[in-house]
Amino acid sequence: MDNEMLFQAILMALSCHRGRYNRAEKWRLVETVFAVQIPQAQRNPNNPYDRQFREAVSHMRHNGLLIGSDSKGGYWLMEDIDEVLDVAGQFRRRAKDLLHSASKLESTGRSVFGGQRRLF
Repeated sequence: MDNEMLFQAILMALSCHRGRYNRAEKWRLVETVFAVQIPQAQRNPNNPYDRQFREAVSHMRHNGLLIGSDSKGGYWLMEDIDEVLDVAGQFRRRAKDLLHSASKLESTGRSVFGGQRRLF
């Protein structure tokens, strides 16, 4: 499935899921979009269908589509500014946590190994 077809399939699957309280469960969406059955044992973040789905949603968001998601494993089309601000806030908190981890890692690494990179 090419990217355009994938984006259209995701939008079609989400069209009935407007608003956080009408979110669709992720694995159900993945199975619908790719027309596959995924056994419970293969439902993990390394599943190729899941990875492709998440990458497509990320791309769609980067292009301005208001697709919400949360830690409960659901996706939906956002329908008001409150949902947009809540989801954006979740993204910011995750980004701050990653930046803090990166900073701490660098600081500890410089203390342990010194500040200079090796030449060879």
